[in-house]
Amino acid sequence: MNRWVRRLFALCGGFALTLSAYVAADNNKGAADVKPGVLLGTVDFDSYCVRTYGDSASAVHRRPGAFGWECWAKENKLVTTHTISVDDVCRLQYAVPSYAVTYDQGSPFSWQCYTGARSQQDATGES
Repeated sequence: MNRWVRRLFALCGGFALTLSAYVAADNNKGAADVKPGVLLGTVDFDSYCVRTYGDSASAVHRRPGAFGWECWAKENKLVTTHTISVDDVCRLQYAVPSYAVTYDQGSPFSWQCYTGARSQQDATGES
């Protein structure tokens, strides 16, 4: 009888340890377990420039690749240029916390806006 009781306690103890390890692992999910962001849509540089710098402003692509965007605004017959943070474009355009990611750094039209957690792959996008 004593041997059966010890076996039962050992079985219950093993079950309890396994269950507590499972619960602890589930409660300790790190940032690596967070799902990547949700796609909001593409970037509208012209609308950003108009909303930020006035009706005379427009977006101009000045350098090769995805990172060459600027806003040009005409004021009193003078043209002023403004650098563009693509993350700022996303935040203004979609009115939620968001960030920009380019899927082709060689293409100026490859920007997309996301909300939620930034994936490791997307961490190299512009901030």
